[in-house]
Amino acid sequence: MSTRIYKWFMFSLVATLIVFAVVGCSEENPVGTDPINADLVLAQVIDNQTYISPISGIDDDKAGTDLSRATQEEFGFPAAFMNGDDLYVGPLSMGGTGVVKYTRDNNGVVSESARMPMSASAWVSGMAFESSAKAYLSSYNEQQIVVFNPSTMTEIRRISVAEYSSRDDVLAMPAQMVLRDGKLFVCMHQMADQNNIDTVMTMLVVNTERDSVEKMILDTRASFAGAREGFPNIMIDDNDDIYVNGLAMFGMSTAPGVRAGILRINSGETDFDKDYFFGPSTATIDNVDMPTAFYGLVYAGGSKAYGFVCDMANWGEDDDMTTARVFEAAMFDLVAKTVTMLPLPATDGYAHNVCLYEEKVLYCLQPKSDKKGIYIYDPVDNLAEISSPAIATAGFPVFIGAFEQ
Repeated sequence: MSTRIYKWFMFSLVATLIVFAVVGCSEENPVGTDPINADLVLAQVIDNQTYISPISGIDDDKAGTDLSRATQEEFGFPAAFMNGDDLYVGPLSMGGTGVVKYTRDNNGVVSESARMPMSASAWVSGMAFESSAKAYLSSYNEQQIVVFNPSTMTEIRRISVAEYSSRDDVLAMPAQMVLRDGKLFVCMHQMADQNNIDTVMTMLVVNTERDSVEKMILDTRASFAGAREGFPNIMIDDNDDIYVNGLAMFGMSTAPGVRAGILRINSGETDFDKDYFFGPSTATIDNVDMPTAFYGLVYAGGSKAYGFVCDMANWGEDDDMTTARVFEAAMFDLVAKTVTMLPLPATDGYAHNVCLYEEKVLYCLQPKSDKKGIYIYDPVDNLAEISSPAIATAGFPVFIGAFEQ
């Protein structure tokens, strides 16, 4: 395990220190050279550069390899968030200059519409939209929540969360977030170092009228609430209950007692439901030898969510997060607390994102075969084409998102 931790640390360290050249675009310069009537948008990483490409639909099989329609951004690993006809992309590596907003117009053409400068040290780890005039984002390394206007891309104010550490030797870092009933629920990471985290799960409850923290809630049954990479791990279901996934550093933490699992905040409540826990240690998961965490969960309705199970049995002695295929596609029933593995190839630590589109589930995957791209799972027929992706990509497919239909 010490070898795995070292490789994880080195991979993360390298990813955070890369600084990239800017190749931007403007409102007059749409993404790519030819207008695309876009339903989807793809982000992929090629040679440590991010490429943003519009996609007309799941039959647009050249979208990920025809880079003439793409634009580059300055960060090597993006955090991306969809809101209606807008895509917001921020850096998850040092050297980024802020958040870029892309907008799909009435003709389906996607182009950059605004930028909001931020510190080069800020990781954009979570985002939530209250209205066309107010939204929130997590500035992970700065230990702050940024309140901003998503229409004009101007900063309104900041909320410091540095004081909300769970113990004296950890830093409180804001991650993913969700809005409900006039309150912002913010996942918090309690970090001593890269692989040493506190054993508790903590979240902040923020009053959105005053933009002030009401309280911090914690629970010892899980740890490391939500992801810092921007991949979904916090959801609101049909009953208005919040489900938050504790990752526990995928089982790589050096801290004893760290546990992965999902906790729930019931509708109308602001504390964790003491009677609910759903994790890899309690679920029966067929054909998975060493499940250490759930990951990247997207809510699909009817108590179902789609995401990944992290199976550390797939990690070899010479692997790192770019070579080990430890993430396996799965469907989760949050009420029945069951996990159903899906007929899709396992993927690595770069490409593991999920999108719901036209009653299909789209997965960003990079299998051992290196046939990387967007794979499609049909939940109605329980079918997936696994021999090749529906949309092949030239690089690591790190994000696929759908514009408002």
